[in-house]
Amino acid sequence: MRLGIRWSVGLLLLAACDAKITTPPLIEEEVQSTPITGPCSSVSPTIGAWPLQRLTSDQLQRTVDAILHDTSHAYTERLGSTDEVLNSRLRYFYAASGNAVVAEGLVLAAEEVAEEAMANPQLQAQLACAATDAAGQRLCAKTLVESLGRKLWRRALAPSDVNAMLAVYDLARSGGSHADGLQGALHGLLAAPDFFFLQQPQGTSGAQAKLSGTVLAERLALTLWQEAPDETLLAAAETGALDTAEGFDAQLTRLLADPKANRAFAAFLKHWLSPEKTSSIDFALLSATRQPALYPKFAAPSPTSAGDGVAFTRALDTYLEQNAIVRTSTLADLLLADQLVVNEAVARNLNLPLPAAGTTDVRVSDHARRRGVLGQPALLTAFGRFEASDPVHRGVMLLRQMMCRPLNPPDMMVNTTLPEATQFKTTRDRFVTATKDAACAGCHAQINPLGFSFENFDAVGAFRDQEAGNPVDATATLPILKNGVRAQVDGLAQLSAVLAADPEVRACLGKQFAAWALRRGLTDGEYCSVSKHTLTFAEGAGAFVDLVRGVLTSTSFIQPQLP
Repeated sequence: MRLGIRWSVGLLLLAACDAKITTPPLIEEEVQSTPITGPCSSVSPTIGAWPLQRLTSDQLQRTVDAILHDTSHAYTERLGSTDEVLNSRLRYFYAASGNAVVAEGLVLAAEEVAEEAMANPQLQAQLACAATDAAGQRLCAKTLVESLGRKLWRRALAPSDVNAMLAVYDLARSGGSHADGLQGALHGLLAAPDFFFLQQPQGTSGAQAKLSGTVLAERLALTLWQEAPDETLLAAAETGALDTAEGFDAQLTRLLADPKANRAFAAFLKHWLSPEKTSSIDFALLSATRQPALYPKFAAPSPTSAGDGVAFTRALDTYLEQNAIVRTSTLADLLLADQLVVNEAVARNLNLPLPAAGTTDVRVSDHARRRGVLGQPALLTAFGRFEASDPVHRGVMLLRQMMCRPLNPPDMMVNTTLPEATQFKTTRDRFVTATKDAACAGCHAQINPLGFSFENFDAVGAFRDQEAGNPVDATATLPILKNGVRAQVDGLAQLSAVLAADPEVRACLGKQFAAWALRRGLTDGEYCSVSKHTLTFAEGAGAFVDLVRGVLTSTSFIQPQLP
């Protein structure tokens, strides 16, 4: 019976797709990353194309968590690796859709979630049916399909949609019971493209399509909460209240006031600060290992343990809960907080006093040179090497992701193999030698000073002022102007202070959040348009909420131009 349902659901999935899956365009323009103060009238905020977009694995999982009280983690486990990142400078998702691996993952995840839902006590009231005859039970199934379908698909189901799901119910019921039929129908709802694809805006090609109704509600909720709209937002969309300026602002304010908005913004920050080709720092740390002879206290993942990388991620989550509150926190809070979050793994690796068993402490930083999010062990480990710290990747992250500066990969003819560490007194000496060649010097004149500022912290984030008995040098002349001259710093705390005050960093963060919210690249025209809505944040006076509100009230979000 299960195989038959799976085949039927798969055919429904393929039929509904109607060959609409396309790869989104990769916008490579290096848009300006400094605040814009002049007029934008000379450029048009056109998007060029509107790709069909799938919800990310996290959005799918959080949606079934909220609606079905799911605990299987089926979507994140089966589809997490398909949440690709396009363009290392603009950190936005392309959730892969058009391949067999993803299609199988979507069907199997739907099957797992549906099976668990049928046994979940929190859903029993919705699943209960007083009727004992087949016709009455089918009517119960119809009511359930319409009710859960509206929440899962983020819109009311058309009669043809309901009939298609009831066909799956009938198939499963024919070989089993009413409960089997309900499970089959729920499987069908979860495996349908209407569940895992965003709704498409309607309008004439080349015209600006004002998002309205459930299309707007869906995108608003997925951005601010990373899950489907709740009943209040869905009702506002269906009644037309969301389409008014007052109604939209009321819902935007309500969603931002919910703790889910902090969780979603933290997800953006972990996405923004993750290594290249990974969708989140969580995935980068999931498999983190270190050379046992040099870092004997660092626990690698094993069949019986998640490893210290996962524990570092949990500590980072706590730091963001404290310092990335979307309504009140600022970029300075994120980058300069004198805090170190310490759980057992952090304490063990950093040689600090252990917290009480099973607890996490939020402490004052263990050293004056450690400040902010860049000083948390999760970041320092994610941008570390197996055997040592990694000033190049730490510097590249700042240039590309925090400053939005163009940085081309090394020429294929350049030997990028590092010399053996044992030949050098310090990691800094090793990288100075490795990058001194003329073919490398141009880029590394920007990269190395930023990366060397981190050198007081090793590959697991422990503070050091000596390396193998040799003094650590964390001084640098940065590729950042301060009062008309290049800023000079000594260590991470001073670097973080320069970054927190730099308009280029705030402007870049605005562009990164816009790309993340829109899930595509931005043209020069779009960035100019969006930046006009985020001036309070870009000029340094605003909290993160000013950035979020600015992007979500911009023309690019509410009224994009159709291809």
